[in-house]
Amino acid sequence: MWEAAQRPCWPAPAEHDERVCVSPVDPREVLRSPACLWAVGLQLPGVTFDSVTAGGDRTLCLWALDGSTAAVQVDHWAGPTGVRQTGSRSL
Repeated sequence: MWEAAQRPCWPAPAEHDERVCVSPVDPREVLRSPACLWAVGLQLPGVTFDSVTAGGDRTLCLWALDGSTAAVQVDHWAGPTGVRQTGSRSL
């Protein structure tokens, strides 16, 4: 659990930089399985993630050291706007 001073602060993305897509994987499956979390860590070096609740919706937020971010709506991941990404790297 994050302490208040340790909570990540995601920079606000520029509107023109945002990319919207559908997630190919249900994020709940990834969050439930330690093996999946380990595999994701191997495939996405330098990326940190945290599951947060904002406005009643659960969101899986990922951010990379280069400033790239992704926000996956956990309950609506397969919808047309289920994933919002910014930055040079697709997470």
